[in-house]
Amino acid sequence: MRTVLYLITKSEVETMYGLMPQDSPEDVTTLAVLLQDAVSLSNVQAGRVYALAEDVAFRKATPSAPTVSYPELLRMIFDADLVVAL
Repeated sequence: MRTVLYLITKSEVETMYGLMPQDSPEDVTTLAVLLQDAVSLSNVQAGRVYALAEDVAFRKATPSAPTVSYPELLRMIFDADLVVAL
């Protein structure tokens, strides 16, 4: 099983179209972490979506996804087979 982690920083959803697959092969797990201006996005197509807790607090945002901390984000980065920053 391979894991692809998407780090999404922009609130413009158009930047993601064509860069994130709509369907992933069965042997690929897709994760997305919403950072910076993207913490409030709600229509991200990934297997599991998270928002960075520190950015949510800084922006006083209401995330549509569960939050993760910086240490959890670092663990996700190190554990992923591929990391894509958008």
